[in-house]
Amino acid sequence: MKKKEMKELQKQFPYIPSCELEYEVNSSTYKTERGLMKHLAKVNDECRGKAEQPDVKRIEMTVEWSKSSMWGYNPHLRGYVQFEDGRWESNTDISCGGCGYDKLSTVMADFLNRHLRGMLWRRRNYRTNKPPYGITYQKGWFPHFDGGVGENCTISGLMWLGFKLVSSSHGKTFDTYELARK
Repeated sequence: MKKKEMKELQKQFPYIPSCELEYEVNSSTYKTERGLMKHLAKVNDECRGKAEQPDVKRIEMTVEWSKSSMWGYNPHLRGYVQFEDGRWESNTDISCGGCGYDKLSTVMADFLNRHLRGMLWRRRNYRTNKPPYGITYQKGWFPHFDGGVGENCTISGLMWLGFKLVSSSHGKTFDTYELARK
């Protein structure tokens, strides 16, 4: 697709990052232009939902470790976020298994990507506001927290967004974190 046509599509679908839009167009299996446009409208709505997420005021995460006969201990995260308007949301279905990577930061990133992508989107001026390791901020793609990078990298990413670690505790089979915006 030509640059001029891509610029027109970018104007028509402003919430789809440029590289993601180019990928969607080039990998399209739609036989008609109408089908492609409907698909792009759906992707634009999904991206708008992420970008317009409200700011988070407080985060509470509790990770319980359960023993698996095959993979050792696996994390199960239960998390709560309080938005600036006072609303609370929770997730209790986040877990992972396997080996060879940091499971704790993986479940933390999964939870944070469900609620903080709007805040990441609003701080996307990556030239003057370089994010820490653990946040993918590639030009033209939607920003997100990376999993498997380590607990400290995930916490430093939250601090970069303006959170302060209020309390954390660790035990043999649990980890808890409480963070609040400054």
